[in-house]
Amino acid sequence: MKILFLHLSDAHLTQETNLCEININAIVNSLFQMGNFDECVLVFSGDIANSGNENEYRVAGSMFGKILKGINDKYFALKTY
Repeated sequence: MKILFLHLSDAHLTQETNLCEININAIVNSLFQMGNFDECVLVFSGDIANSGNENEYRVAGSMFGKILKGINDKYFALKTY
């Protein structure tokens, strides 16, 4: 079983962060060069939010959701277990 660890760090997201300006497709598409993998673990270190404001964590949750959905749709949607 091949497990891919996607490590992201220090986004310093604010409540004004426009997720449309973060190229989530580029993050997802870059995993293609890793070849086939069976599972993907998203690891995030460093500062997620800029100041710890609750709304900044909502933005972060939305960003993580978009990344995970993109990975699932592109690499796992057609897999059968």
